[in-house]
Amino acid sequence: MQVKLITIGNSKGVRIPKAILQQVGWQDSAELEVRGDSIILRPCRSPRAGWDEAFRKNPPTVPTEEEQAWLESAEDDLWQQDETW
Repeated sequence: MQVKLITIGNSKGVRIPKAILQQVGWQDSAELEVRGDSIILRPCRSPRAGWDEAFRKNPPTVPTEEEQAWLESAEDDLWQQDETW
């Protein structure tokens, strides 16, 4: 489908017909990517998409004593940084 570029301020835009938006299930936003001389639009994904499945496949475990000691020492290091904001 060929579409015209429309002027929007200093930018250009494309009108996407409502039927196409409904077909792909888009609402208010999309991810835009430039690849070579192409512009790719895809639906926005939730930042945590797939986490449920990942946790089911590999559930969190209780840290070993060694891991817990390392976590606590790393936390102490963060609080001891003498950095002025």
